[in-house]
Amino acid sequence: MGSSLIIALTSKRGIGLSAHGPEYIRMATSLIDSNSVSQDPLINYWQHFPPLYPLLLGMIKWLGGPDPLFTARWLNSFLFGINIFLVGLLIYKQTDSKWLALTGALWMLFKIDIVQIHSVVMTEPLFISEVLLWLLLFVGFLENRRVMFLLGFSLMAGLACTTRFAGIPLILVSMFILFNQRRKGHSNFFTTVVIFLSVSLSPMILWMSKNYIDGGRFVNRILAFHPASLPFNQYRWPINPSPFNVVPLLVVITLIGWLIFKKRDPLAVEAVFNKRQHHLVVAIVFIFVYFVGWFITISFLDAEAYLVRYFIPIQIFELFFCFSFVGILLSVTKSSKMLRIFFCFFISIYLIGMNLTTATQWFKKRYREGEEYDGGKWDNSQIVQESKKIPKDIEIYTNNVEALYVRANRQAIPLTFVSKVDMISLKNNPFYSNKMSKMKADLKSKKAVVVYFYSSPQNDKLPTIDELNNEVPLKLILKTSDGGIYVANDY
Repeated sequence: MGSSLIIALTSKRGIGLSAHGPEYIRMATSLIDSNSVSQDPLINYWQHFPPLYPLLLGMIKWLGGPDPLFTARWLNSFLFGINIFLVGLLIYKQTDSKWLALTGALWMLFKIDIVQIHSVVMTEPLFISEVLLWLLLFVGFLENRRVMFLLGFSLMAGLACTTRFAGIPLILVSMFILFNQRRKGHSNFFTTVVIFLSVSLSPMILWMSKNYIDGGRFVNRILAFHPASLPFNQYRWPINPSPFNVVPLLVVITLIGWLIFKKRDPLAVEAVFNKRQHHLVVAIVFIFVYFVGWFITISFLDAEAYLVRYFIPIQIFELFFCFSFVGILLSVTKSSKMLRIFFCFFISIYLIGMNLTTATQWFKKRYREGEEYDGGKWDNSQIVQESKKIPKDIEIYTNNVEALYVRANRQAIPLTFVSKVDMISLKNNPFYSNKMSKMKADLKSKKAVVVYFYSSPQNDKLPTIDELNNEVPLKLILKTSDGGIYVANDY
């Protein structure tokens, strides 16, 4: 059902291209055509983004499959179905309740944030699959101590790190819990850690080693301190409640659980808890470590890491935490059938009901209008149509690289490089002088033009036309309803 939903949503307008989607498609295409990505070393996407998702899309094309954009649509549809199944399976293993497993699966199906990331070209669908498989295999190892489980969750942690940097918390969580297991007297700790680190770190070490050989840097990222309060103030976002909408449910369950536990034999409650503790402990540790990792990222690496999609793993693990607690309550109250029915009914109504109406409305809008650069608003863009007429040997500087790549099939140089402030680090742009000099030279030698979109997602962080005009005099040669094309004033 989940796979069919994504196929249906993307049947009219195609899979969405927003955020870094165009870059992933360019990376995948570059495995076949090296000219599909910029040759500028400062725009080396393979050294900037973890490579697994675009590598997977590109390898399918290299083996004779369809183009990466077509592959991404079917891959994301397949992953959505897999992710729904894994959530249901994990909840069933926690609670032994088919009803609650179905509830969790339907929550995934109607949760707009989760559906949306599967309907666009993003790394999150693959990353979520890897995280869920890691959880399944890691808990299996904690319960059975089998080598195959160890190799499995180690591999999933390693692949997650080469899909998104957010996979690093999986390694930290695994190490913390394994170390805690050692304190409880489990044997073979040293062998387990050696195998885990060898397998989980190998993919990232291979990728970073190649980056260093090719470009002299392990990762093409800028490390700079920008307090987490800055993006909150800049985007007027004290905190988005969406990642935490499971919390009210958790409060109610905790209150009910406290009232039940007071009337139960403490030894019986402890026995049930010890039997089902692994999912609960892993969920708690993961939420804490992931949130700390996000806070470090937004403070030192990426000042824009505030979007709801960054918190989707936390939403899922909040759900697991709730259901782990519910599993304990159902085991403690197994003699009370009415109470078990109440739990299941209340949770189902809350989780599915709070998403169903808004999800239905969003589904209709997504089907009709598409998502970002595949959306209908770009069908009649005059500036995109005029950009298609610019000769191929003319370089384009623009404030919307993605729109030109997706809609006009043109490579362009982003104006982020001629911005005095780096929009990710919020610090002075170290490439500003060199890039501004190059842009001036290109414009004055009639080798480049500026294509400026009046409405662009990043306009508030990029130089305006007036600011560019102060650096190099510009002349408007063509104006449309949604943008303009500029050349050097002495053109």
